[in-house]
Amino acid sequence: MLHYLLIFLSNYPKIKIEAYYEDSAVNIVAKSYDLVIRIGFFSNSNLISKKLGVFKSPFLVLSNYLLKHGMKFKLFFIINVFSSE
Repeated sequence: MLHYLLIFLSNYPKIKIEAYYEDSAVNIVAKSYDLVIRIGFFSNSNLISKKLGVFKSPFLVLSNYLLKHGMKFKLFFIINVFSSE
């Protein structure tokens, strides 16, 4: 995403960007947003949209959390990114 924002800003250096991050669905018309970048499913056909790419998010969890709460889900694979081995 940053790649696209940097290209945009290099083409339009006088435009100021204010970024807001929200986890919930937002009425972008009521909030008067000029541009929205959404990660996830898009269901409003009243708006114009363009797919920019695919976002792959890793699943991260602390080992202490798993020890305390247990694992109530199944994963296909787990990679210990902090392992020194």
